[in-house]
Amino acid sequence: MNTNSSEKIKSSEHQSDDQLIQVTTYVILLFTSLIFITGNYVKMGSWQFYTTILLFALILIANIFWRLMEDKLKSNEFSNIAFIVFCVLLSLSIAWIGKYYNIVFMIFMITAQAFIVLRYRIAAIIIAAFVGLYLAIMWMIGFDVEGMLNIAIALVVGLVFVITLSIVLRRYAEQTERSESLAKQLQLANQELVEARQKEKELAVAEERVRLARDIHDGLGHHLTALNIQLQAAQKMFETQPEKSMEAIQICRQEAKAALDEIRHSVAIMRRSPLDGKSLQEALRYLVGNFEMSTGQLVDLDINSAADISDRQISDTVYRSIQEGLTNIQKHARQFTKIKIALKLQDHFIHLEIVDNGLYSKTENFGKGFGLAGIRERAELMGGSMSIDTENGQGFKIHVKIPLLVDQND
Repeated sequence: MNTNSSEKIKSSEHQSDDQLIQVTTYVILLFTSLIFITGNYVKMGSWQFYTTILLFALILIANIFWRLMEDKLKSNEFSNIAFIVFCVLLSLSIAWIGKYYNIVFMIFMITAQAFIVLRYRIAAIIIAAFVGLYLAIMWMIGFDVEGMLNIAIALVVGLVFVITLSIVLRRYAEQTERSESLAKQLQLANQELVEARQKEKELAVAEERVRLARDIHDGLGHHLTALNIQLQAAQKMFETQPEKSMEAIQICRQEAKAALDEIRHSVAIMRRSPLDGKSLQEALRYLVGNFEMSTGQLVDLDINSAADISDRQISDTVYRSIQEGLTNIQKHARQFTKIKIALKLQDHFIHLEIVDNGLYSKTENFGKGFGLAGIRERAELMGGSMSIDTENGQGFKIHVKIPLLVDQND
């Protein structure tokens, strides 16, 4: 799974949590208001009854608009305090005007909201004042000492649970947000590392080009310039001084030979093989070792039965095929945890398989890239073939088949 899809999942999880809290708030308000309507706390149809219902509606509207403001605007601490205090005042007004003592669930609801959005000290002060004023109102509307004690005990037990749960949820949300931030930083760092490695490769290529250009200019250019001068001199002295003309031609031959040596030297450098001075097995283990160091992913390399291929061209083809196969995995595969390279001799053919279990984009045109096309061209030049296989973008397999001379199996 890529980073963008994981961020979408985390975002959807946050939205689900917010929606759950929002729905819970609405259910508590509806449940509490229904208890008031059916409980005959004040005379139905009186101004106290309708005012209390209006206060319930105001709390509901305040919660709806607060959620909308949170989605569209970055809420600050002042606006959050204002919202919590507004809900506290409306709840206390419900208890006073409606003679409604059963707002305990609303106290729990507002407490949870306060400890989620406010600093703990400010939330504790507001809720302590809320509970104190609520108990004072209960005393004024006629509760005795025993009733007040029962309400206080129920509030303490419930508030301890609600506050603990709210703090846990808030810390979980903060840790999740911190994890997302670290994931984004890691993604940016990884992207910068990839770009730096690409620039490093481009710089190395540019430096090599400059070096070759300098060598050609200083070496081949020098010899060609001398050759041109000597040819001009030989042309001028051809009729009047034939001996000197022959000397100039001899110098031209020497310069031409030196220029040819320079060209061969440059071509030899460009075509230098990684197998120079190494066996195929040593070169492949070195190649795989570098891949494991750069990716952190171990590679299952099985080449024991084909370690002694004597044909240099076949060895080069095998090496370059594995090199490009690993490059293809590193470039295009995501979340690969298994890579297997198997090289075996069977029926006078060399069979090379490079298999991984990574995820690939379904929109990719497999086999159309220059690297895989290069593997196919190398194999076909040797009279062999190359095939690829993938199933719905899950895993990738490269199979190279090269005919082997009979004397190499003897």
